[in-house]
Amino acid sequence: MGRLFRSFDESWAHLLARDEPLENFVGGLPEDPRAAVAVWLVPVSAEGRRGLVRVREGLERLDWLRPLPDHFLHVTVAGLGFVEPETDIRDLVEGGRERLRGLAPFRLRFPRLNCFHEAVVAEAEGNGLQEAAQRLHGDVDLFLPHLSLAYTTAPGPPGELRKALLPIRDTPLGVDDVREIQLCLVPASRTTILGPWTVAGRVFLR
Repeated sequence: MGRLFRSFDESWAHLLARDEPLENFVGGLPEDPRAAVAVWLVPVSAEGRRGLVRVREGLERLDWLRPLPDHFLHVTVAGLGFVEPETDIRDLVEGGRERLRGLAPFRLRFPRLNCFHEAVVAEAEGNGLQEAAQRLHGDVDLFLPHLSLAYTTAPGPPGELRKALLPIRDTPLGVDDVREIQLCLVPASRTTILGPWTVAGRVFLR
C-alpha cells in the first residue's frame, strides 16, 4: 500500500498529480477464504445512503473498480486487524462498551468525494466520530474518517478516475444520524471481501 496521507487535501492532490496506476486493493488481500478483520464501524442507514448510492452507480463504468454493495457501506471507527476464526472477542466487545460509555449520538456528514491509493471514498465529518476513534484507538493522527464507495480490482489509470471524479467532486452526499457503533467481523479475503459481516457487539449511544 502507498504512503499514508495526513489530510484529505493531501490525498486529493496526490490523485491530481498521479501518473502511476492506482494499486490493486482486492489483489492485496489474503487468499484464505477464512480471513477476517475485526472492525468497530458505523453502518450507514438507508436514508444516509441515498446520495452515496447515486455517486457509486456512476463508477460502475470503470471496469477496474468494484462498487461496494449497500450492506457494505460503513465508516470505520477503529480497525483491530486480522483475527483467527476461533478468536473469542467478547473481551473486545466489553472493552469497547466501557470506552464508549456516555458518548452521545452524533451526525455524520459526507461533504465530498476523494481517493486513496486503492479506493474511491466519501469524506466523513462528525465530532462524535473523532471522539469515538480517540476512545477506541487512542492515536488518531492519521485518522481520515471516510466511507469507501469502490475498491480497485486491478491497477487503474488515474486519468480515467480524475475524469470521472472531477465533475462531481464537491457534490454533497448527504448526512446520517449515528445512534450505535458496532464491532463486526468482516470477511477479508480476495473472494469474500464484500460478503455480509457478522455483528459481534453493539454499543448504543445515549
